[in-house]
Amino acid sequence: MARVERLARLLLGVAPAALALACAKPPPPTVTLDGDACVSAPALAEARSVPLEDKEVAVTLEAGAPCWRADDGTISVYAMFRLPQSAEPYIVTVLSELRGQSLFAARILLLDDWGKTVRELGHDAFNFRGAATGASLRTRPDERYALVASDPHLVGRHLSQIVPQVRSSGAVLPGGGYVPINTGVEEIRTITFAYSGIVKVSARPLPQEK
Repeated sequence: MARVERLARLLLGVAPAALALACAKPPPPTVTLDGDACVSAPALAEARSVPLEDKEVAVTLEAGAPCWRADDGTISVYAMFRLPQSAEPYIVTVLSELRGQSLFAARILLLDDWGKTVRELGHDAFNFRGAATGASLRTRPDERYALVASDPHLVGRHLSQIVPQVRSSGAVLPGGGYVPINTGVEEIRTITFAYSGIVKVSARPLPQEK
């Protein structure tokens, strides 16, 4: 009996915390930025290493994320990734995933060993993949880092998507049976391109020729 009472007290303590976690909502999209704390150049030392194993390296960008001010005054939030060293070219994929209503307004800058930009892919290189946007590229020999940065021309724009949903219910039959009922509905999801969101980068070898 005492064991049952202890278990009940434990469950009563855990339930409110679990409910609060389930009800927690992601922060609203960040569409403004205070550039006073931005650096003059992205820090290569902060780069996260990407393995050549098709494994995603994820970064959540939110308030307080690193930002840099370019020579032309443009301010961007960014995440830096160190690309794998390989004698052969390979495929890099960058995904911007939805977090609440926030979708990071991504562009990609490829940098050399010294942090010089050698190639840039704007937001028009990204295509929607469900609720995410993604871009894939084949690397070149002098590209050592991938800088995923916000596109100032895209931040603050909104987009609506129609999302199919399935709602499940059921009916109890007079004889005691139960009939499940699934109803298809459509919901409208509003997405805001922002300084915040989730970025994932992966690298994989080129497909082998048959």
